[in-house]
Amino acid sequence: MDHDRLFKELLRTFFIEFLELFFSTLAKRIDRAHPPVFLDKEDFGQDPSVSRREMDMVVRLRLHDGDAHFLVHLEHEAQKRGDLPGRMFRYFSRIWDRHQLPIYPIALLSFGGLKAQPQRFSLQFHDLAMLDFRYRTVQLSRMDWRSFLNSANPVASALMARMQIREQDRPIVKLQCLRLLATLRLDERKCNLIAHFVYSYLRLNADEMRIYQRNLEIMPQRERQAIMQFTNEWKEEGRLEGRLEGRVEGRLEGRVEGRVEGRSEELRDGLSLLLHRLYGERAAGLISRLATSNLDALRHLQQQLIAGADLEQLTLPEA
Repeated sequence: MDHDRLFKELLRTFFIEFLELFFSTLAKRIDRAHPPVFLDKEDFGQDPSVSRREMDMVVRLRLHDGDAHFLVHLEHEAQKRGDLPGRMFRYFSRIWDRHQLPIYPIALLSFGGLKAQPQRFSLQFHDLAMLDFRYRTVQLSRMDWRSFLNSANPVASALMARMQIREQDRPIVKLQCLRLLATLRLDERKCNLIAHFVYSYLRLNADEMRIYQRNLEIMPQRERQAIMQFTNEWKEEGRLEGRLEGRVEGRLEGRVEGRVEGRSEELRDGLSLLLHRLYGERAAGLISRLATSNLDALRHLQQQLIAGADLEQLTLPEA
């Protein structure tokens, strides 16, 4: 899974909302008349000799109580890597060298584990404290998703899927993410972005999908209808997990698992496109078997995908 791409797309679309959710005091000082400016890589002050990209995101913002600008450096880490404090200081130094503007450094950590990660980098020699650099962290694995259930913030509806979740709560969290999303009245593109984020991180197996469905059916009617209306519209436009495009016409008929109607050729083409986009070359063997599969087998595979099965869990019955 391309964690960096998923998070970067989410944050570029909802950057102010991200700050509002986790850094509300700072967000209140931002002049909304001037949209965030995402600096290009060459503006980061990066050493050209470094082969790996260094900084994830540097954003220039303007304060509403003056003409001053400041920068937010946001570093996302989906996997724990060594020396985060040292790297955060190194990034800070490069940005300061280039721009000499106030910098607010944030580390967004989406890897697992409950141990609190450091938020400072210090240097001391003998009796001289030479440096005490600090930065903010947003450590999702230490956050309780229940605390965000009533947050009218699109970033919350997405990031709940990466917070501290017990295994048995996965279907409930997915349902609550979509419940919150369905009430936000976002445009189509933004809805699909968040829905794809949630579906990418909360792929449910068949048992979990049944729990999801049971919980959906006992929700208050108004909330249930909002979720189903949103989900139906999304599926009917041919997007399966936010990725299915082309000639497959899909309908949920009141169920999340859904069903695709049409000829075998249309369903085969749609599944082939979806598998390729989700899994790339890893799905080549499964894609090659589609040509000899009958309509029942294709529908079986399609329902597994909608239920959120990973590539290793997918089965295609023999014709």
